[in-house]
Amino acid sequence: SSFDQSAMVVIHVGKAPNQKDFCAHQSILTARSEFFRRALNGPWKESQMRAITLSDESAEAFGLYLHGIYTNQFAVRAGNLESIRTVGRDHYIAEIYLEYQLLFEIYVLADFLQDLKAKNSLMEAIFEVANTGG
Repeated sequence: SSFDQSAMVVIHVGKAPNQKDFCAHQSILTARSEFFRRALNGPWKESQMRAITLSDESAEAFGLYLHGIYTNQFAVRAGNLESIRTVGRDHYIAEIYLEYQLLFEIYVLADFLQDLKAKNSLMEAIFEVANTGG
């Protein structure tokens, strides 16, 4: 079954004391990412232990990446940008900047993980932000 505990993988992201652990389905990770496909199907300890460490990555970016591959929704704040616009120009610009920063950070992570579908979706999300006035 796809919800079998043995089908789960633990991903340790970041460095202590800020390391965060994520749990995800191996089938979803390996279907999307060449990095996970190789790490989890080869003669590596990661494959045997069902755990991968990404110490140089951001936990926030990885959490948003995981959310994106499970929901096919990578826009972090796009739905809220129109409502933020009424708060004031400076606040709106700061929010747009943060949105771009997060999307590009996730894009770099998706590139490292060799997930072309995520990279394409992230480019669409970046253009969506640009079209809302960013």
